[in-house]
Amino acid sequence: MALPIAHFRRLSEAIYHLRVTPERWLRVKQLFEAALDQERDAREKFLAVAATDDPTLAEEVSR
Repeated sequence: MALPIAHFRRLSEAIYHLRVTPERWLRVKQLFEAALDQERDAREKFLAVAATDDPTLAEEVSR
């Protein structure tokens, strides 16, 4: 029996949270909340600028 895609997505998210440090998670959360304060069309550019020191950070926030 095949498992639904949603099951794999939740599993991959759970594994991600096990690997990320508390400091990293806090940074992702803070950047996510700051991005929500931006207009929808400006969020991608905001993330790129805000995470210039860590290119994977913007990607993580976009998930």
